[in-house]
Amino acid sequence: MKHLIKKIVIIGGRAAGPAAAAKASRENPDAEITMIEAGKYISTGTCEIPYLLSSEVKSPEELVFGTPESFLSHYNTKVLLETKVVSINRRLRTLQVEKGDVKYSLEYDRLVLATGSKHRIDPLFSPAFKNVFYVKTIEEVEHLLLNSSRAGKTWCVVGASFAGIEFAESLNKAGNKVILLDREELPGKGFAPEIRQLIKETLTKNGVEFIHTPLDPRIIIDGDKISKIKLDGFLKEIDNVIVATGVVPNSELARLAGLEIGANGGIRVDNKMKTSDPYIFAAGDCTEIKERITGRHIFLPQATIARDGGHVAGANAAGGNEFMYPVIKNVALRVCGSFATRTGVCESTLKSLNIPYKTVSAKTDALVKVMPGTHKVFGKLLIASDGKIMGAGFFGGTEVSGYADIIALAIKSGIKIQDLKNNCFNYTPTLSPFKNIIEILAHKAAK
Repeated sequence: MKHLIKKIVIIGGRAAGPAAAAKASRENPDAEITMIEAGKYISTGTCEIPYLLSSEVKSPEELVFGTPESFLSHYNTKVLLETKVVSINRRLRTLQVEKGDVKYSLEYDRLVLATGSKHRIDPLFSPAFKNVFYVKTIEEVEHLLLNSSRAGKTWCVVGASFAGIEFAESLNKAGNKVILLDREELPGKGFAPEIRQLIKETLTKNGVEFIHTPLDPRIIIDGDKISKIKLDGFLKEIDNVIVATGVVPNSELARLAGLEIGANGGIRVDNKMKTSDPYIFAAGDCTEIKERITGRHIFLPQATIARDGGHVAGANAAGGNEFMYPVIKNVALRVCGSFATRTGVCESTLKSLNIPYKTVSAKTDALVKVMPGTHKVFGKLLIASDGKIMGAGFFGGTEVSGYADIIALAIKSGIKIQDLKNNCFNYTPTLSPFKNIIEILAHKAAK
């Protein structure tokens, strides 16, 4: 069948798209591959963008990992930059494409949609204001860096999501006063409640002002900028605003083409990343994928999942036979030198689905008490009635990433809590405590 697939077109060039192009090239070297990107760059980092504001990443150029020339030479992929796909004609298998004033049609045998996600716009904080920034692309962070100062200013960050906390921390680290707003009582939605409290305490201790705003605050406008925000009855002067209220799937092109869309607004795909059209595949933040624990299709914008989905979509669009297995959410967040993790499903999801579970939590030392550099680490497990682990969260130092990976592997393998109690964990005083927190949690759960 591969010899019948002569033209593969990929729409989107940031994470899933380049992965799809690279894999398609290896799977079907004779195919003509074209990748179309609406922006100026391809193969870019997104998760690293907040750290440009703290100068931990020195320049936006460091987050551009590919060029049209490199993709042509390494993957035989022609890249069209600053080019927009307006519509898909599924019957003729053609695309209507625009670049500036030039419009033309492009044929495909197989199509991969990797259109990513787009900002959830807060109507109160319109991007039309010159000091309001929505940031998730290289072009957007370039605009921010060009039109604002990164130090000695007062920044308001709207939304205490992952990105909101990262932006708040980085701006604070760069020497700014930071006000972090959220409709939730605690920052870090999705983390365990105890960890959300620890996140708030850590932010506050390091000088970030977190304010719960269940209702829209009042803004004061000065010309084309927001100059003040009224919070808790007080007017706070601000210089700039970053809005981090989340993202939604950028699936409008698929919707207009009549492809099946899921409950969360993402493109529905099967385990081969195939859409409801057998000639069209999709991957990345524009899709909904199957979650392992509940079996539901969810919207999970995560770079590693976009990469993996892109590989599968690219392979199968080129005539391969690869599968995307159900995913386990496993994420981490730095908070002013500490780290929070979330693995599996959260308590609110289990409650909404009426899935019975019990919790066990503990706080202990990261290293043997007498060793320099030790600190406290908190952990919590969510356990099903049959003993299988449903979710977990940790807060502490860099060690929590390893704990989260252990739990993710336990969930994937169906390991029960009693199995962790009898495990042989690595030990040395300079790296670990005499009994690490997973072992403590397992023993508590078995009582």
